[in-house]
Amino acid sequence: MEITEKVAIVIVSYNRLDMLERCLAAIRLNTRYPYELVLIDNGSKEETAGFIKAQENGDVRCTSRLANNEGFARGYNAGLTLVDSEYFVVMNNDTVPHDGWLSKLINIFVEYPNAGIASPYTNYTGADSVRCREDDAEDTTTKVVVGDLPAICWLVSRRCYNATCKIIEELGGGRNFFHAEFDYGFAEDIVTSLVISKLGFEKYVVGGSFVFHQGAATQAILGRVGDYRARNKKKLEWCKSELGKMVLGERI
Repeated sequence: MEITEKVAIVIVSYNRLDMLERCLAAIRLNTRYPYELVLIDNGSKEETAGFIKAQENGDVRCTSRLANNEGFARGYNAGLTLVDSEYFVVMNNDTVPHDGWLSKLINIFVEYPNAGIASPYTNYTGADSVRCREDDAEDTTTKVVVGDLPAICWLVSRRCYNATCKIIEELGGGRNFFHAEFDYGFAEDIVTSLVISKLGFEKYVVGGSFVFHQGAATQAILGRVGDYRARNKKKLEWCKSELGKMVLGERI
């Protein structure tokens, strides 16, 4: 199998124009595989909103502005409805991809047809399986991830996306890739990651592919973080319980 079509890179940004500019500059400098950008303004202030709107040319396929900050899940769900490519990237705006990052990720879907997600290594994450020092990135190896895989930078197949959306809907999160009832970037990616594994897809972290991650940059300006975490923790435990009752192996 050969993959030749463009990969859509979806980025949601709530303010933090400095980080978005840095992320886009790194994508344009270090991406060797054909791509197009889908930029979502998550209710930002005028400066960031204007910058995103002004990007509507060249490598930017489209932009969209949400009236209010809808959080991680609803922001990315909105962006993914604008994507029609067979493969797409969910990328945090506080990331800086290294040279060749996407080419290495896309090769996973050529080598492993049952792959659902391919992730680069990163410096800042709660998952030991994908964490490494920036200086050690070239020495990393490709492996299957068992357990949670934080959505710092995911390359996802359309097949995995479609199957996951059906199960998220059964879990009360709407026909979405990320459960829409989660608040502001806590645990919704864990639910999606668990659903993907339950469906029988494999999740890979890819050797030699690295994305620097600032970490919690948007969450730091939200406030009331403890409230969001507490509510989402309850939702996560309920989703885990319901997911444990499902038999999904034949529903890909």
